[in-house]
Amino acid sequence: MAKTNPSHLYDVQLQDKIQLELAPERPVLAPFIRPAYSALFYVPLTWMPFETAFVVWIALGTLIAIAIQAWAARRFGSEALVFCAFFLPLIYGIVNGQDTAFVAGLMVLTYSAAKRGAYVLCGVLLALLLCKFHLILLVPVVLLWRREWRILAGFCPTAIALVGISATIASPRSYIAVLTNPALEALNPSPQMMVNTLAIAVNFGLDFAAVKALLALGVLAAVLLIPRNAPLDRWFWTAVCGSLLLSPHTFEYDVALLLIPIMRTLTDSQCATSLRFVAATAAIPLPYFMTLLPMPLSAGPALVITLLFLTIAWPQWFDRRAAATEATTQPAGSPAESWQ
Repeated sequence: MAKTNPSHLYDVQLQDKIQLELAPERPVLAPFIRPAYSALFYVPLTWMPFETAFVVWIALGTLIAIAIQAWAARRFGSEALVFCAFFLPLIYGIVNGQDTAFVAGLMVLTYSAAKRGAYVLCGVLLALLLCKFHLILLVPVVLLWRREWRILAGFCPTAIALVGISATIASPRSYIAVLTNPALEALNPSPQMMVNTLAIAVNFGLDFAAVKALLALGVLAAVLLIPRNAPLDRWFWTAVCGSLLLSPHTFEYDVALLLIPIMRTLTDSQCATSLRFVAATAAIPLPYFMTLLPMPLSAGPALVITLLFLTIAWPQWFDRRAAATEATTQPAGSPAESWQ
């Protein structure tokens, strides 16, 4: 559709017709809900039969996952390979045909650019992650809050350009209509199985607007109350993890975005045992299989990622040494040494 009829990219009836032709075994529509610019990356796959395109897609995702693991081994040591092998979100996304590996790879490039001090490039790469904007909602907020102008100098123009490209391809109104269409079951199947605050509320019978609002405000407070002199990467990963918790559509494979802080904690011998225990729990498959259990046990992944969020945002709550060094961190806006 992006190649031949882009103005109908978000036409639900047309999507349903094409999906039934290609995958008649799946009667429930799984609509295309990415910003229109991201559809351009799928166009080359339309040059081959559907089955071949799917194999190519899985193969590319697998190659990127291997590249991520190789990078992790170089960055965090060879033991990271073992942890990566057990990290279910990355694997689960690939076998389900998701773009998890591509998004996780883009996050690795974003982090690597920041580590090198290439902040404008970091912002450009970060803007490309807007293909799944709901998973980085808090990141631009944090960048503005900390006045990270160099990153924003790359992020803002790129984001504006991507919005312009998307608006040129398809009507923004049609995109909003897809996102807000209550009839599309595939947009939010089984909310108790999500990895967010909504899943916690649903699993414990607290699916009330006031409770969900309080949980969301708690996440925001945990992010914005981080000391201004804390390292930028602490802010950044807290914002990413907090975005996952606030997003209404956070699946298990979306946790692949947190591979870097998880691997960093697991391979850092100076980290407290409590911090490494939480990171290890987020790295092993067991919590993610808990979504198969009845409520409230299916809240397992959401609770684990919430705990991981707190260890990233407020490590001093779990490690006395972190509390002792809180006052010696770099000032806000400092260069590459603020990325650990």
